[in-house]
Amino acid sequence: CTSGAPLLSWIGSFEATSEPKEVTFEAWIPRGHMLEVRPADATLRKAKFANGQVGAGEGTPQNVAGLALHSLTIQQVHPGGDVRTVRDRLFGKDVAVTVDRRSKELSIDYKNPAQDAAKQVRSFARRAFRRSVDEQSLQPYLKLLRESMDAGQPAAVALQATYRAILCSPRFMYFVEPPGDLDDDAIATRLSYLICNSMPDWPLLKLAKEQKLRDPIVIAGEIDRLLKTRRGKEFVTDFADQWLDLCDIAFTEPDRKRHGDFDVVVQNAMLAETHMFLQEMINRDAPASNLVNARHTYLNGRLARYYGIDGVDGDTMQRVRLDRDSVRGGLLSQGAILKVTANGTNTSPVLRGVWVADRILGQHIPPPPENVPAIEPDIRGAKTIREMLAKHRDNDSCASCHRNIDPNGFALENFDAAGQWRDRYIRIDRGKARRALAVDPSYTLSDGCTFETFQEYRDLIASDPRPIARNFAEKLIVYGTGAPITFADRVELDKLVDQNKDNGYGVRSLLKSVVTSPLFLKK
Repeated sequence: CTSGAPLLSWIGSFEATSEPKEVTFEAWIPRGHMLEVRPADATLRKAKFANGQVGAGEGTPQNVAGLALHSLTIQQVHPGGDVRTVRDRLFGKDVAVTVDRRSKELSIDYKNPAQDAAKQVRSFARRAFRRSVDEQSLQPYLKLLRESMDAGQPAAVALQATYRAILCSPRFMYFVEPPGDLDDDAIATRLSYLICNSMPDWPLLKLAKEQKLRDPIVIAGEIDRLLKTRRGKEFVTDFADQWLDLCDIAFTEPDRKRHGDFDVVVQNAMLAETHMFLQEMINRDAPASNLVNARHTYLNGRLARYYGIDGVDGDTMQRVRLDRDSVRGGLLSQGAILKVTANGTNTSPVLRGVWVADRILGQHIPPPPENVPAIEPDIRGAKTIREMLAKHRDNDSCASCHRNIDPNGFALENFDAAGQWRDRYIRIDRGKARRALAVDPSYTLSDGCTFETFQEYRDLIASDPRPIARNFAEKLIVYGTGAPITFADRVELDKLVDQNKDNGYGVRSLLKSVVTSPLFLKK
């Protein structure tokens, strides 16, 4: 169905079958929003209705597939805990809390209101500031609490005002990290925000209080524990969104004339493919070379058909073993990566080449000189992008960078702007897509090695996994500390990477080496 709503947000997708089945989604739906179920497969012919609306009497038989819904159940849940848990944390356990139905005001039955409320403020501040708080630092908040209660405010109202003041403090909104070695509280905060993107939980705070977070074995154990938590399972998604620019996947919309079978169902399956692939690498401590040359991926039936891979059915993402000569396998062949490195219409070897150099190989490419124009593909097919880039390479100020950029970009030219494989470019002639020039991915790497196909390029860069591992570690450090790697940090970065050479630079091992290194434990 459709609506006149100005903005629709995606919740999830499922594959409709001839047999009834139950589908469950977990999503954030703001109060008052409408829930819609609509076919999103771009390969299906859809029914047409008056004014674009589905309603009683508007539709006529049109010989298209339909979707029948037996029932819809919505259950309100909150990942932060139920009402009882939240009240216990805010107002204390074993305390009677009542709500006036008319005024919605809370009433708390404290035996000693002043002392009990002050105890809650101390506990709340400890959590909000993510560290032990001395009495002197607490005094402004305790004073506010006392003044509110002395003025006749109920304990619940006084506590809420005090909590708001605590949440407005810079110590809540920013990390408190004096230069030098981080203390245990700061280490706990960094660990928690790296893995869980949230404040430390009680076990981590307990270790910080006991000053045990300077022990590398303890830190490594906490990494294992946090990765198993509900929030920790979102680490891969949050990290990949920034490292691989996956948060920008919906920024462009592929041209329908060129990519008629691309739709939001495919796009979300692409994201799931990359997230699940990286999650498995973390879980199994897979070698860094697998980031670019893996013999498996994650697909559902819709994405497999989109890629042209047989033998995968259903809407559930599943691990799929790939043939040795498959063009899929590794991040560089995954649809999500290919889409965020294109503009929706055309591909650019320069843009993709710079992206691969920076995000995968760890090669810094400086901005182009101001007097050099950007490359724009000639959509008429009169010239190839290879010929246009040759002019850039003739410029001495461009040649040194393009030696590292162009091989990466041309290697990916067989993948179009929507992530599908192509042997020829597509041009639009009189409103119709037509096959144009043949794609030539061959090139020579900066070290002199040549390749003819994407598969050969993939094998070449995977044969030296150290740059890939070093880049992965560097991106983890930047993500976890918010600070770029400086020239002085390079020795320590190389040291922690080389510690993992014997295990093939396992990505989970690299993660543990990062969080136990001075680059993470110092500021």
